Formats: sequence, structure tokens, C-alpha cells
Amino acid sequence: MGDDDAASWPLEYAAAGRLLEDGHFEDAERAALDALRAAEAAFGEADERVEASLTRLLNVLTARNEFEYFDNAAEISRRAIPVRQRLLGRHEARLGRNHPDLVPELVLLASAFMDVGGHTQEAEAALVRAQMLAGQAGSEVARSWSATINRSLADLYIDTGRAAAAEPLLVPVATRPAADPVDTEREYARSRLITAYLAQGHLDDAIPLFERRAAEMPLLAWQEWHRLARELQSYDRLAEAEATYRRALAAADAERAHWLARCAAWAAAGTEAQAVRTLCGLASVLHARGRTDEADATYGEALARVEQLPTTWAPGDTDRQVEPPPLGQRAVGYVLERYARFLRAVGRKAEAASLQARYDVLAAEVMAQWDRYWATQTDRSRPKDDGLGPF
Repeated sequence: MGDDDAASWPLEYAAAGRLLEDGHFEDAERAALDALRAAEAAFGEADERVEASLTRLLNVLTARNEFEYFDNAAEISRRAIPVRQRLLGRHEARLGRNHPDLVPELVLLASAFMDVGGHTQEAEAALVRAQMLAGQAGSEVARSWSATINRSLADLYIDTGRAAAAEPLLVPVATRPAADPVDTEREYARSRLITAYLAQGHLDDAIPLFERRAAEMPLLAWQEWHRLARELQSYDRLAEAEATYRRALAAADAERAHWLARCAAWAAAGTEAQAVRTLCGLASVLHARGRTDEADATYGEALARVEQLPTTWAPGDTDRQVEPPPLGQRAVGYVLERYARFLRAVGRKAEAASLQARYDVLAAEVMAQWDRYWATQTDRSRPKDDGLGPF
């Protein structure tokens, strides 16, 4: 036993806990690693203080991952995996490999593998084992993790091209009566089941789920109808696509009215951008159905509506040093590009060239503004796609 290590262990262990509470994650991780090294050197691998140090290190990494998820999730999870594996091994030695209390650790280990990426087999093996243990009688803790296990396995199967294997995991949750007024677990299962059906080309199986989600969640109805319309259009079911785009447009206008009634102009502007995307989709269907004049009028309506959106940030909208391109500016570009493409297709080349010239100038401005904005950001990950393309 090293006397220095034995003396330093409680100090480093306590320091890691204190630094974690204060939110100093980098220093806390360093102290937790020092505590682990001291415990291993002073007391030996089998000592409970090694396990306590591993647990503290894992707590630090878990908290740090939650706080820095969008910046460093993969790297922090990569460091957490060997810690989780060591703790799992110790608990297996104490409880046995088939003890249901191992379920939470297996699920969290699988989650870390998925965060890192490139470890699909390891993640699946951990989840399948957790699923087996959770199915055993006797452990309420293990059973409480069953929904998480099934959801994670379904996601993994869909993401690895095995959508059919995800269906039996999702259907029971997606088709159950609502557990609460807002049953987020059921809605997530429905959303993923839609994805599974579409991945297999089973659009008709997905349609009732789109319809239920639109009916039961009015403020999400636009996205359900719009997405369904696009799927119908991709299958050349143009009459159905047209009708569904019109339902999406009505849903977007209803949502816009909802936000305007609550003086939420920023949200209303977002729903107006949604309506414009739907108008462009509707116009493309009308064009495909040979109704050129209606398509032209619909693109014109989209452009007129989008030009009413703000193209600058109002004072006080944000406190960022450099702003991203305003929504209105991006949405105008979205419509210009599609309207110009339509005009070229119907032989109105001069009008198309005029809109294309506007688009080219606007695109250069928008992309330059994005470059200026991202140069000021420490988190370089891009936000979720809002459907406006490079804008």
C-alpha cells in the first residue's frame, strides 16, 4: 500500500464531488481520475474504494455529457465506456451475470456505444441481454426499463436497415390507449413506426398513423399532413397528395391564428414559413397534374406571403453577437428557387432568369451570414433541418 496514495485518495475523491456540485466538470473529471489511480495503487482492484471511485468518475462523465451533449457527446461517451464496463464486470462478479439488477447498466452502456457510433453490434448485444433480463420475474426495477430497451432496440433496427424487426417492438405502444393527456411515449412510438413502415415501402400502413397524430395533436397537424403529402407525391398519388397538401395548408393557417391570438409573433412567423413550404409543394403537384395556371398562381401566393415575413432581426429579438440569417430572408430564397424552376419548365425563361438573379444574390448574402454566425459559435453542430434547405 502506498502511504501517499492512501492519504490522497479521500482528498481527491471529495474534491471530485465538490467540483461536480459546482459545475466544474473538467476539474472534477481530473480529480476523479486521480482518486481512481490512488485507490488502485493504495488498496488494490478488489477494494470497495476502487468501485466508489469508478462510480464517482462515471457520475462526473454523465453530468458532463448532459451539459455538453451537443459539443462532446461522442468523446465523453467514449471515455465513459471503459468505466461502465469495469463497473458492470464488478457487479456481475458480485450478483451473477443473469441478475436483473444489471439491466440499467446494460442499457446505459448500450446508449454510450450508440453515442460514440460505429459500435452497433456492441450496443445491440447489450440491449438484447438487457431485454432478456428485464423479462425475468421478480425485479420491478428491471421491468421499469423495458420500454426504454424496446425503444432503443427499435431505433437501432430502423437505423441499421432492419425496420421490419422494429415493428413488433413499436406496435403495442403505438396502438395502445393514451396513458396520459399527452402520451409522449406513445407518440414517439407512432412516429418511429411511421418511419419503419415508410422504410419498407408500406405507405398505406403509415397513413392511419399520420391521420391519428394530426387529429390528436393540432399544433403538430401541419407537419403530419405536409410529410404525408410529400410521401404521397413521391408515390405519384397526386390527387391524394393535392388534397393532403390542402389539409396541411389549413393546419398551418390554424396554427398561425393560434399563435397570433396569443401575441406570439415569432411563432406565427414560423408557421407562415410552414404554410409557404406547403404552398410550394401544392404548386408542384398542380404542375404535375397539368394545371399550370393554378400552379403559377400558387407559387405567386407563396412568394407574396413569404415577402411579408421579417427579413431583419428586430432590436431585442436575441442577444447574440452575430445573428443567423432571418427566417424571412431564408424563406424568400426557398420560394424563389422553386418558382424559377417552374417558370423554366413552362418556357417562361425571362421571368425565370429574373427570379434566379434575385435568388443568387440572396443565396450569397445568406450563406455569408451563416459563415459569420458560425464563426462566433463554440458549438459547430448545425440545428435540426427546418425544411428550408441550405437557407
